[in-house]
Amino acid sequence: MRCGVVLLLTVLSLETGAAVPLNEADYHQVLGNLDLNQTLGQWFSVGSAGDYLWFNTVMGTSSLIKFILSATEETNKFKAVLVHEWNGTCINMSVYYKYLGSQGRFEYIPVPGYDAYATAKIGLINYQEFGFVIYNMQIQGRKTKSVALYGRTRKLRKEIYEEFKEFVIKQGIPEMMVSFLPTEGDNELLVVPKKV
Repeated sequence: MRCGVVLLLTVLSLETGAAVPLNEADYHQVLGNLDLNQTLGQWFSVGSAGDYLWFNTVMGTSSLIKFILSATEETNKFKAVLVHEWNGTCINMSVYYKYLGSQGRFEYIPVPGYDAYATAKIGLINYQEFGFVIYNMQIQGRKTKSVALYGRTRKLRKEIYEEFKEFVIKQGIPEMMVSFLPTEGDNELLVVPKKV
């Protein structure tokens, strides 16, 4: 089964790097108080954007299709079951994030054997519809940034796409680097295991 082309970053596509925290000035929509329980569940990749380094280095390596975010028994640790296309093959993988506080900041917990680190920041969210997530990382000694648009459904209201473009520009990423997932055609959904 072919996953279809989805232009979204997944931190598992990195093989080298170190976490590079974003400056507060980089955030134009800072959450006052994130409700973690409402962020749990299934999310679909809808759109993405990144700087030139991200586009040339990361985007072609792995394409995220959707993910299911769930809590773990450990406080402030969350599991994401990712369904993505990697070198033409559709696979499911589990990754873990540590929640860093009520302002929507997360840190990717590296898989043993991988030197991969990233930080994520929820810039704007409507728990029932969409979320904008800012990713920051370092690739081959150089910093890179991307922004992802996730939706509770694969197709969102037109206004959300426009707001995403504006949000991306405020992060210093050119509008020409914005891509959206096709919602029709042979872009089939995959079944993710219900146990997470």
